[in-house]
Amino acid sequence: MSAPAPRKDPIKNYKFLVEIDGVAEAGFSEALIPEGRVEVIEYMEGNEARSSARKMPGRLFFENAVLAKGVTDSKALSDWWKQVVSGDFNNLRKNVKITVQDDAGNPQATWMLFNAWPAAYSTTPLDAQGNTVFVEKLELAIERAERS
Repeated sequence: MSAPAPRKDPIKNYKFLVEIDGVAEAGFSEALIPEGRVEVIEYMEGNEARSSARKMPGRLFFENAVLAKGVTDSKALSDWWKQVVSGDFNNLRKNVKITVQDDAGNPQATWMLFNAWPAAYSTTPLDAQGNTVFVEKLELAIERAERS
């Protein structure tokens, strides 16, 4: 009788590191890894019955990624957004790496988002009666995402 396979617990989602073009940008409270999809192309040959349409893979596309972090004196995200607003598309696209870590800070899973650029920028509302963290969100259009 063989030994049972070692137990592999799921990775927890609360500790992660975001790097933009190799530079760690600290303090992200949320990172939405985008969904990838392949367009389904349906077709039929002229002599086939209507109920037997064939399906083939088509265009690959990805939803936008979203990064959120508490507002600090760092203007890295808002400056990147300003590039789009001002029409400065030189060196606009960047690769983003999201690494999920265990409690000790060891990498457990990594996603690469290729050729990302800001498609939207927003902040949470200011509230004079509240006491929550002021958050900025950056939505990134990407060309490809892969887990490495």
